[in-house]
Amino acid sequence: MLRECSARLRQAAVDCLSRRPRRVLFLQGDEHLRASDLVEAAASQYNITGEKYCDLMRRESYWGGGPEIVALSNVLRRPIYVYELMTSKNGNSAESEGIIAEKIRLNRGFCLRRMACFGSPKFDRREPLHILSADSRFPDVSPGRQLANGNHFLALFPLKGIRGIRAGAIKKKESILEEKRRKMFNMPFLDFWVAQITKLFAGFA
Repeated sequence: MLRECSARLRQAAVDCLSRRPRRVLFLQGDEHLRASDLVEAAASQYNITGEKYCDLMRRESYWGGGPEIVALSNVLRRPIYVYELMTSKNGNSAESEGIIAEKIRLNRGFCLRRMACFGSPKFDRREPLHILSADSRFPDVSPGRQLANGNHFLALFPLKGIRGIRAGAIKKKESILEEKRRKMFNMPFLDFWVAQITKLFAGFA
């Protein structure tokens, strides 16, 4: 079930990027871009054609990234918020640099900084999805020793009752990973993820 849902999401993302190249995709705020331009920009980083890029993205052995997240936001018509992992000692650096960021304290060593709100405010009427761009060793890595740029995506599931994040807004949050771990250990691991993916597909027709 989990693998099937994952495969469907992958194909939906690539279909969005390849089947209608002139389709306008909403990024965040008032920014938008044609699917073909987004694909070509991604493909140019690897010195391949857009067609080759999409062919590779259909394979399970290749990891998706920003273009695929943007595509899924537009296909599902839901905002997708992306966070990065930071050490708590750097918690105030974002504001000092004039960057509007959502920070969520995880523990004494880590916090999350919201780095993108794909699909917002265009699709804000739908509940957002939350993902973390992190070091693949997280949470088994000490604060300050994580990679500067994430190389792995993890799903985040906010506690019920916490209001969604609006683009450009900063709101105080509670820790979410501890609740996620608690749920995982109270039910079989696979059942937990199947339940979350099934909930996601409730809005994907």
